[in-house]
Amino acid sequence: MSKHKKNFLPSIKSQLGRITLYIMLILIGGFIGYSLATVYEKAPGVDNSIPTNSEPTAGVWEKAGKQIDEAHTKPTVYIFLKKNVTEGQVQSLILELKQIPQVEKTTYTSQLDAYNQFRQQNKDNKVLLDLADPDIFPISVTVKLSDRSALDTILQIAKSKPYYEQVRYP
Repeated sequence: MSKHKKNFLPSIKSQLGRITLYIMLILIGGFIGYSLATVYEKAPGVDNSIPTNSEPTAGVWEKAGKQIDEAHTKPTVYIFLKKNVTEGQVQSLILELKQIPQVEKTTYTSQLDAYNQFRQQNKDNKVLLDLADPDIFPISVTVKLSDRSALDTILQIAKSKPYYEQVRYP
């Protein structure tokens, strides 16, 4: 009987690991989508109104094209950090990033902040709220650039840190 338990436990552990990874990917994707939507909604000069039937369709497509162009010419970089990163390391990274002239804004998001944003975003989805654990949310620094010219520098700085985990950008 103990042999049966030994074979059964690794199977459960690997299934739980896969389920946890799947949930993390969904949550990270939702968090990134939420962050991008928030940046889009708060971007200066961006018209978020829904066009009425009286507006010509060509104008709507032109506006959409300009907004897409801006997302590529003025990218937002998401730097995800390992869970063992210290406040001092995060502040040091932010100070280093702010030295780059093309950095318009940096934002630190703790695990708890990311978890709270997720809870707010999914407040009507009890199943997701029940599955979400604050420990699965990433620690991140969001960097808004004035242009793409500093993108390689940002990536080099992020990847040089021992607490770096991943970077996302358009």
